[in-house]
Amino acid sequence: MKRVFVINGAAGTGKDTFINLTRELFAGNVNVATYSSVDEVKQWLKDNEGWDGITKDASIRFRMHEIKQMMVADNNRPTRYLLEKIAQTEDNSIVFLHIREPEEIAKLLQEYPEAQTIHIDREGIERFDNPADSRTAQFIYDYYVTNPGNDIEQFREVVRQFILQNLNDLIGEQEQMDLGDFK
Repeated sequence: MKRVFVINGAAGTGKDTFINLTRELFAGNVNVATYSSVDEVKQWLKDNEGWDGITKDASIRFRMHEIKQMMVADNNRPTRYLLEKIAQTEDNSIVFLHIREPEEIAKLLQEYPEAQTIHIDREGIERFDNPADSRTAQFIYDYYVTNPGNDIEQFREVVRQFILQNLNDLIGEQEQMDLGDFK
């Protein structure tokens, strides 16, 4: 069974850490894939503007938003890209899709209504004010997860509890025992 989640939250809240911990806790028993609505944007910036692929300051984040809006105007390219990636991902998978803008999340959910949404938050992080980053909380999500901050072990426990409560249909008996015993 394939489970698809739109994952969102401001920059630095721990979205990728949440995904990596999910991958770690499933220990290869379930494929965990991740794609972003700006994957093609990032490639475009590398190819056309010489972006280094690493720097994500306020000006780069704003430029990503501008390029993404051009791609949205081009027949909803970001949504089509994510739908293709979902289709290409094997069935026994958890697929995480990074989408920032509420209207883009709604488009994906209209096309793939089985997807669920997760909002990650964390106190004490720098908040960017570009049109994509500033509106991550302006959507009603299925799940809200709080990253406790700099303690990775606490966050690992938050992710473990999320898996046990929401992904138990993907957990076999052995994995259930392993997750239950996980410290």
